Amino acid sequence: MAKWERILKLAHGRPTRRLELIHQGHVDLYDLVTIYGVAYPRLASWGLLAKLEPVHFLDAYEGYRPTAAGEAYFLHDEPHHVIVCRKNKVQELQDRAMDALKVDCEAAMVSFVADLKADQERGWKYASTDEATHQQRDRAQARYVARGYMPLKRFQDKHDLSHDELHVAGVLRYLQPRDPNTVPHTVVGAKAKDCLLLSTKWQLILVKPGQEEELLRRCAIAERGC
Repeated sequence: MAKWERILKLAHGRPTRRLELIHQGHVDLYDLVTIYGVAYPRLASWGLLAKLEPVHFLDAYEGYRPTAAGEAYFLHDEPHHVIVCRKNKVQELQDRAMDALKVDCEAAMVSFVADLKADQERGWKYASTDEATHQQRDRAQARYVARGYMPLKRFQDKHDLSHDELHVAGVLRYLQPRDPNTVPHTVVGAKAKDCLLLSTKWQLILVKPGQEEELLRRCAIAERGC
């Protein structure tokens, strides 16, 4: 069971005691997370920390406290509101977190490749990351611009419109069905099909010639219905 309901950053004597423990070679729990990259949720998943709710806004450790199993890894000084990772356990936890991160990355890549294949089957073609393909894409955009089209990004910058605002306005839509665990993909909304051109080959969305003002009108807040 996690200990101490209150561990506050401004507790009397805490800064001095914290520095004393660090000088002895221990690592403050907050530093273990922010500097050494061993996240609170990861430590909790290993059963070494538990989170006490509600979390006080001055809590030094976001509500996380050592469990009985975590006492082998963490030294807690209750009177001074300090939790440190024992100096002989820092490297162990850091290595364990790195191994877990590698597993997470490998799993994410497997998921990404599956999503990539599925999206290609739905018709969206991912551009290659090689320089030659980027150059081809830039040339394709330049050809559109020469014909009077405006890149959507330029339209957004000109009128101070974010990507989210275009979605809220219904000008853009995410492909459906949409899996929140995959990369979001965008299509032109029904209300803007006569204003925008979507090139799936080059992954370009462009404002059609003469449609800038009309598209801007359709982005107006009054039409968003929210």
